[in-house]
Amino acid sequence: MDGPGAGLLIDGGDVTITDSNITENMTTAGFDGGGIYQLAGTLSISGTTIAENMAAGDGGGLFASVVTLIVDASTIRSNVASGAEGSGGGLYLDAGTLSVSDSSITENRANRAGGGIEVVAGTTTTLTNVDFLRNNAGVLPAVANPGNGGALHVTGNANVTIVGGVVIGNAAREERSFQRGRDAQHLAKRDHSK
Repeated sequence: MDGPGAGLLIDGGDVTITDSNITENMTTAGFDGGGIYQLAGTLSISGTTIAENMAAGDGGGLFASVVTLIVDASTIRSNVASGAEGSGGGLYLDAGTLSVSDSSITENRANRAGGGIEVVAGTTTTLTNVDFLRNNAGVLPAVANPGNGGALHVTGNANVTIVGGVVIGNAAREERSFQRGRDAQHLAKRDHSK
């Protein structure tokens, strides 16, 4: 498809996606959001699989900008941000709030950064019981440019809280699984009360 959001293009508004499969969608010509592209509003996703989508820009599975994004009990798997500077293989958030719970971010790929998730300046992210498994930033077959943050990459002044979950088998060409930009404020917590 020429244009963003090959699967779903949402330009504002409040949207709920439940018990769905968003698979095998692809943007071309540098456009973002292979599976889903949302600009403004609220997007709530539950019990859903976002898999095997490709964006020629950012956000292979999902691209969101100025959005409150809530993901619960879902799988984001095998999505690709294939652009020369593609970030957020599974999910890309530019300005907004992200809450992911009881979900898996698995085997996603990006060339630049954030094989699993990329969040940028002005975002607040909370990850609760999220498993990051075998995501890839810039390691073959991805093209390193430069390849930072295999599981999660934070660019700019953003806040991240992590409670529970596992991070296993992720790869990054230049840096480690969790990577933050120079100006990021990163807060990782582990809940040991259970």
